[in-house]
Amino acid sequence: MTERTYYQKPYEKNWEAVVTAVLPHKKLWAVTLDSTLCYPEGGGQPGDRGVCGSYTIIDTIKGGDEVLHLFADKPKLKVGEKVSCTLDWDFRFDYMQQHTGQHILSGVMYRELGIDTVSVHQGETYTTIEVDRDEVSGAEIELIEHHANSMITRNLEIWCDEKSDEEFDAGTLRRAPKVKGMIRLVTIDDCDIVACGGIHTQRTGEVGLISCIGVEPIRGRVRLVFMIGKRAYRDYREKNLIISELTNLYSAKQHEIVTQAQQKVEQIKELQCQISMIEKHYAQKLINSALASADEVQGVKLVVLDLTGEPSGLLKIISKTLPEGVSFVICLLQENSPSTVQWLIASGGSASIDFNTVRSELFSLIGAKGGGRPPLWQGVGTKVEGKESFLAAFTEIQKRS
Repeated sequence: MTERTYYQKPYEKNWEAVVTAVLPHKKLWAVTLDSTLCYPEGGGQPGDRGVCGSYTIIDTIKGGDEVLHLFADKPKLKVGEKVSCTLDWDFRFDYMQQHTGQHILSGVMYRELGIDTVSVHQGETYTTIEVDRDEVSGAEIELIEHHANSMITRNLEIWCDEKSDEEFDAGTLRRAPKVKGMIRLVTIDDCDIVACGGIHTQRTGEVGLISCIGVEPIRGRVRLVFMIGKRAYRDYREKNLIISELTNLYSAKQHEIVTQAQQKVEQIKELQCQISMIEKHYAQKLINSALASADEVQGVKLVVLDLTGEPSGLLKIISKTLPEGVSFVICLLQENSPSTVQWLIASGGSASIDFNTVRSELFSLIGAKGGGRPPLWQGVGTKVEGKESFLAAFTEIQKRS
């Protein structure tokens, strides 16, 4: 049975232990030690990482009375061997900040606003707290941040101790314990007291900073997204850099950036509308010009063109601007990249196309995929080198039909 020393020595990084087992675990390998500082995954907090001997611990999980240290490959360790181990401290302390910050936040929300925490997720980028409300206002979020950061600046001590469930009144806890018997209680001044098996900082000041960066709807409730600790400082620096770059880009002061951006968005929308009209006019002019000079086959105008080099997306525009009142058949190709070619086949007026013949005889020439229904078919191909053969073969099919 592993002696778990992470509660008694949460700030130690190095230890020595004896290997008690090396065994396969799913697609990984697990090693058990007679003692460990590695916290096994639980309570929303991920398992620790580190080094055992010269081998990298990628995760730590519970395995009954044992703690399983997981490895990607089988480590060359022997049972009874004494090994030196090192905790990945940056990883550990990051999640100590996340876990403690979450306690502070959940305590503040419960005490100040009567908001209960439903679930918590401590991700690699941010921490989320799902609450029992379908809405949390901006003013409430500001209040939560204010009180949470005030608790950090007060640098309050955090107590962790074990008690029998008969030694305390469960009604004094923020939420009822999920286990019976000996229960580990975490207390932060008069803000929060709750049963928790995670690893926390010794004082609130070590959390550093808490910032809410978003609110997401989930299952009829809301989930608040927080940056905590070093993550909050990194987020602040990143956003400050972005604002600095935007002030230079817009030649504007910080408080003017949003207005400037909104104006640019409206200008872009207007330009996009103008471009769309120009593209539509160009497509119509191109097809009408091609039809005017096209050969007729049994009274039907036949247009076969390779439009490679024309603006990308032109075939899509042409498909929506086909002329009316004239009998025609068109086959258009446009190379999109060295490995793909777009194709479009259409008919108008009294003209018709035997698309089944086109599919069976021509698709292999350009590795074509796609389809449609009369009078329009379109798709892509993967054999750019077959463009000329495809167009020539299509012309022959129309001449003999």
